[in-house]
Amino acid sequence: MNDQKQNGNALFFILIAVVMLGLLTMLLSRSGSSVEQTGDFERNVVEVSKILRYAKSIEATAQQMKLRNISENEISFENNISTTDYTNSRCDDASDTNFPSCLIFDPQGGGLTYQAPNPRWLDNANSAQTYFGDWLFSGDICIPEVESGRTGTCATDSSQLELLAILPYITLDLCRQINTMVKAKVTTGNPPTDQANAWTNGSAEFQGTFGVNPRNLADASPAVDIVNSYTGCFQGDGTPPSGTYHFYHVILAR
Repeated sequence: MNDQKQNGNALFFILIAVVMLGLLTMLLSRSGSSVEQTGDFERNVVEVSKILRYAKSIEATAQQMKLRNISENEISFENNISTTDYTNSRCDDASDTNFPSCLIFDPQGGGLTYQAPNPRWLDNANSAQTYFGDWLFSGDICIPEVESGRTGTCATDSSQLELLAILPYITLDLCRQINTMVKAKVTTGNPPTDQANAWTNGSAEFQGTFGVNPRNLADASPAVDIVNSYTGCFQGDGTPPSGTYHFYHVILAR
């Protein structure tokens, strides 16, 4: 009888141990998942901070260049790193008396260094798209109401087009984190969708002329999420394609 009782007690303790081991495994698994999610969030915060800081530095440099009597049309983003051609005939040693002061990415101009986008920021599924892996500096796009006194839609003439810094084809997580950190108006919880072409591939880059193919981000859905927003992230629809995400920052509001 005692042997049976002792065997029963041993079996009971073994069952408890098995249950406790299962609970411990479950808790550790949940803890690991939580730590991983926290790590992803913290990494996104750090990366977004880098993106915003760089975009602001370009804006500040462009503003300073204007104060030094460099016109908007003379500003050049030409560099020897980007695969996008930013050659500006208005900022050329043969034709412009302000050369090289008109070059943003030159020690004798803006003094900035062109920084290629970090591969971690990008959605590699779009690696074949035009402007993937480059910053896009464009004078073909406007953001409604970013300039004082201007209401409604824009892009009706070249004087209403902004000079923008765009980081195309970033990840959705990074896009959402950008909108969170800049406190962008996000009515639906998702990045606003531009419901028409945001730019024209191959000619959207700024080369000294505004409005080659004027575009208006006011056609985003919901449109209110773009109006008067100097910085944010939107989803493409057309060019760039639906399901792709793009950071933008106004360098010069016009």
